[in-house]
Formats: sequence, C-alpha cells, structure tokens
Amino acid sequence: MKVRLILETVTPLFLGGADQQPELRPTSMRGALRYWLRAGLGGVIDDADRTLLAEWEASIFGRTDRGSPVVVRLVQADFTSFSQPLLSHRDSGYARAVPTGTSFGLILSTSRGASPQTLEIATWSAVLALTLGGLGRRSRRGAGSVRLKTVEDVPTTFDKDLQACLKTAATTAPDGQTLADNVGVLVEKMRKAFKAFAPAKKPVVSSGLPSFSILRSDTRIVLWSPANTDLKDYKTILIPLMELLSSRVAANATAFRDSFGGIKPSRRASPLWATAHQLKDAWALVLTYLKAEIRQGVPGNPGEVKGFLDSLSKKWEAYPRPASGGAKP
Repeated sequence: MKVRLILETVTPLFLGGADQQPELRPTSMRGALRYWLRAGLGGVIDDADRTLLAEWEASIFGRTDRGSPVVVRLVQADFTSFSQPLLSHRDSGYARAVPTGTSFGLILSTSRGASPQTLEIATWSAVLALTLGGLGRRSRRGAGSVRLKTVEDVPTTFDKDLQACLKTAATTAPDGQTLADNVGVLVEKMRKAFKAFAPAKKPVVSSGLPSFSILRSDTRIVLWSPANTDLKDYKTILIPLMELLSSRVAANATAFRDSFGGIKPSRRASPLWATAHQLKDAWALVLTYLKAEIRQGVPGNPGEVKGFLDSLSKKWEAYPRPASGGAKP
C-alpha cells in the first residue's frame, strides 16, 4: 500500500544539506511527520504518559531499535535556488532557498506486514504537517510552507474522513471563513482517528501546561488574513506578522521571550506556528498555539500569546470551533 501526494512550496524553503545548498530531504520530511504525529497523539494521550506515547510513535515511524513500518520518499523536481532574507521584514541575513512554486512528490508506503491503519495515521500526520506546519529554518514564522497540490494515489480502503480531508486540503479555499472551517474539521477528524488508533486504557493527564507541544482539545488555532496582501508576493503575508511580533519585542523583550521563545538564556522553540496559505484572492496565515512550558518547569506567559491572537483584526477562530461556526473579523 502507498500514498502518493504532489506538494508545492508556498513560501521559500530554507532547507540545506551538508554544504548548505538547498535541497529537499526525506529525513526532514520524516522529522516533520514525526513531530505532528507526536503532537496529535499527545493531544489524545497527554504528555504525562511518555512511555505509552513513545510506543505508539515507534509503531508508525520506528526508533533506534525498531525499523520504521512507514517508508518516506520524496520525488524531487529540478529547481534553481535563490537567495532570500531569513527574516522577511529585513533586507539582511540572506540564505539560499528552494523557491516558491517548486513541485515535488511525497510517497508514503508500508513495509511488509504493517497494518493498513499504520499508513492512515502517517497520512493524517502529513495532512497536519502541511496544514499547520512547515519545513526548514524559520518554518514557525511562515517560511517553508508547503501545500498539497494533487492527490495522485490513495488506497480506496482508507477511512472516508481521511479521504475527504485530503480532497479538501488539495483545493484552494475561496475565503478565510472556509479555510478556518476546513482546518477545524481536519483537527476534529484527526483527533477522532488518533483516539481510535491509540486508546489509552487509563489516560493520565498532567496538571498545568504540558512539557512539550501537543495538539490538545483546547489548542487554539486562528486564521488571520491581513489587509492588502498580494498573491504574487509571499512577503505581503509574512511581513505583517513579523512587524507585529517585533513591536512586542520592542515593548517588552523579557515578556516576549518568556511567551514566544528565543535563544537566551536557553534555546526554546516558539509555541506559535505560522503557516502561509493562499486563498482565492488573498493570503492567510494559520496560527497554531501549542501551549507548553517555555522551559523545563517554567510555564512562561500564555496570556501574552493569547493577547497577541486576540489583538488581530480580520481573523477567524478555526479551533476549537465556535459553537455557531462563525467568523470573528
């Protein structure tokens, strides 16, 4: 059994090999799939039962003492790398990147003896990674956003919810409300599939914030479409985000670091993922806030991230889904 998807870069992808030249790497794609598998599984098991979570993760993508039942391959297209700033709002810090509009294939297949459900869960992880995440450097700030362009091959025995979500992900939403609804449905259906795959006999729920990023039922996902974006220029969706975040750094650098992560006093990845999506006539960002401790034993300042999301204009609450399903512009 196999799944074959055609993907396309939406924003520059800063992903280099040993010589720092841009390349599309199966190991990086596998890492992204594993990250979102762990986030999704953690969302239904929680972070307190690490042993159970590790076992379910290994059953899909293996571990050092167990081969992976799922094989991840990329069919790469030729491309000419170009130089772009790592920070879209600054004319400095340039790096070579895989250009926007580069198409390539993702093939997921299973080894002999693996259950069909294994491939389904890996595919759910892929849809999550493409919808909420990205690849390479600065992917949490919108770089390396990749979209599902075409579904070329999917087993007909796949769960109907998964087939429907794949079909939806391969279409361009006409407006922000539609995309927000699509994202909300995807997360709900994913959680249902993950609960069926990894039922916890005695779920153990940790108190307070989880110690790592997991996609829980209270994860907040907001869709934001700033004014005057240009589909021909990816910077028109990333610059507004970076300018707003930079203003918060200027206002209170310590509060920002304790909320959005940073490199000092110790490196902590941001709990806020920003992924660029193209609508029919505009750009939008899917902003996913995966609540977690900012450092071990340090809860950080979740209110700062909440305040940032609340301050955005022309936004839609994608998840948890509003009771009325309506937008909040």
